[in-house]
Amino acid sequence: MIVIKLSNKHIDEVSRKIVSDAVNFLCQNPKYINLDDIINTLCSISDVKLVTRICINKSKYLSKMLKGIDNIDLLSSEMNSIVSNSISRKNEIVNDKLTNILNREESPEEMKKEYNKCLTILFNILNEFNNFVKNDGKTTSTTNDETKLPEYITILLSNIPLEEIDSFIDIIIEEILLESENYLHTLLFNYFLNHKLHDKLIKSNSPFVEEFIQKIYSKFPSPLKLELLFKYYHFINEKDKAYKYLIQLCDFRTDSMHFIDNENFFKVSDLLHYFHVALNYTSEFLKRDNLTESDIQNYKDNNKKLLFLRDEYTLQMNIYETLIKKVNFVQNKELKKKILYDISILDKERFSWIYLYKEIAEYYRLYENMIDIILFSKRRGQTDLNVFI
Repeated sequence: MIVIKLSNKHIDEVSRKIVSDAVNFLCQNPKYINLDDIINTLCSISDVKLVTRICINKSKYLSKMLKGIDNIDLLSSEMNSIVSNSISRKNEIVNDKLTNILNREESPEEMKKEYNKCLTILFNILNEFNNFVKNDGKTTSTTNDETKLPEYITILLSNIPLEEIDSFIDIIIEEILLESENYLHTLLFNYFLNHKLHDKLIKSNSPFVEEFIQKIYSKFPSPLKLELLFKYYHFINEKDKAYKYLIQLCDFRTDSMHFIDNENFFKVSDLLHYFHVALNYTSEFLKRDNLTESDIQNYKDNNKKLLFLRDEYTLQMNIYETLIKKVNFVQNKELKKKILYDISILDKERFSWIYLYKEIAEYYRLYENMIDIILFSKRRGQTDLNVFI
């Protein structure tokens, strides 16, 4: 087992080259990598790239070993009998892998634990770097053992200046994206979403982006899914697919636009921008050559619908802004509480112009907004004024 020993982060270039060569050798022979012996040493010289490479190569090696084993959680107690009893041709590959594991005196559970440790180290660094930047150079470390930061994290945060953290984050991301393994990309994408780094996800140039977005939001409708897919296809210049998801996003309607948790929601005000983008797309598509009559009619129908929805959203946002101004002058506690609640839902949920008139504008006597809604309804062909009574 090779162990690198260093005592100071300020090492000369010759020593750094020796360390780099040693780590590169270990990366070529990942089964010899002992994470506990190496990580803190590399962190002490702030070489995040080598830390990343060590973790990636070790995890890839263990991943390949584990893939050859069926029912990994059951193998620990039965491993010897499986090896001795598996005599059929179809079990030879698994047999060889298990024999190798036994010869190395390492159980599948130990391998799985080490595999998880590789990934935990890597994404602990990313998460804590990000938190460190957000908190202006303050750590979340406590004396509580459960929330205490690992030693390698505290070493890195003490050795790397705050203004350089972003560049180290980029180094780790670039190293991960060089790999072809889906599991590494998926973990990175989750990191992007958790820290709301949506542009980094879209522009990662990973072949797994679309699959990831579709899968993570497959169980419930989400405007964020549609937004990410639109941005992704817009970025890679597949305009027809981008337009498809953009139209779905603009027409997204549900009782609530919340997704994932209460802290992350897609605001109604965010959608107004996309109506302008969609209208520009539609106008551009109508100028295409060789359009069929069906294509032309479809784009015109979309344009009409988008204009209606944009105007309806604008009514809602105008009421939202009026209530924000009004609430500062309200003395009654109960009334103020209700206004604050309505303000919160007006930017989280989407309401029809009838609801906006009767339940919000009329209730609070927002006369200018009431007139705007009546004029809007008339432009849209509503002639029966009894709907406002």
